Amino acid sequence: MVCWSIVVDCGLLTTALWRRIVLRRRVEGTTFRVPFHRGGDNGRDGAQRALVNFAVSITPNSYVVDIDPEGDSLLVHRLVSRRVGCRGGRQRALKHVHGPARISWRR
Repeated sequence: MVCWSIVVDCGLLTTALWRRIVLRRRVEGTTFRVPFHRGGDNGRDGAQRALVNFAVSITPNSYVVDIDPEGDSLLVHRLVSRRVGCRGGRQRALKHVHGPARISWRR
């Protein structure tokens, strides 16, 4: 659920801030692509893009950098990298909003 992702991401960012400021350790983020069918230029598809952007960016650790119409993908930046790949609550939220037929996830 997105609510738990917010709590987890706040903890990750607090830990990263502590590591960077107090311990003087380097903290690295990642940028990755997520498959996403952009749709057309009508109002409904524009609303879909806005909702997906909101669902990805609602947690403090990540945000959408770009929606690539030619590549049918989202460019997402995660401020603090996770070791568990990209199978978190954010994807579940996106699948819930748009259905599994509209978004496919890489394994």
